Amino acid sequence: IDAENRQKALRRLHLLKPKMAYRARKERGRAVQELVDVLNPALDAVLAEKDTSKQDECFGRFVEFFEAILAYHKSYGGN
Repeated sequence: IDAENRQKALRRLHLLKPKMAYRARKERGRAVQELVDVLNPALDAVLAEKDTSKQDECFGRFVEFFEAILAYHKSYGGN
């Protein structure tokens, strides 16, 4: 990944936290807030890593984790 695309991706990751917080407050029930409570520490781990190659590795694990959550949700009838 080139430096420009990497910076765009990091900027979008930083913005994901407030977007998730907004959505959690807007939704009724606890499901979205519980998801945010799980994803925030994972996002923090990616964003806190200063070494580029380690950050890429953390991001890859975050993506795999998120995909697993999404697959689990869909297997139980979620959209």
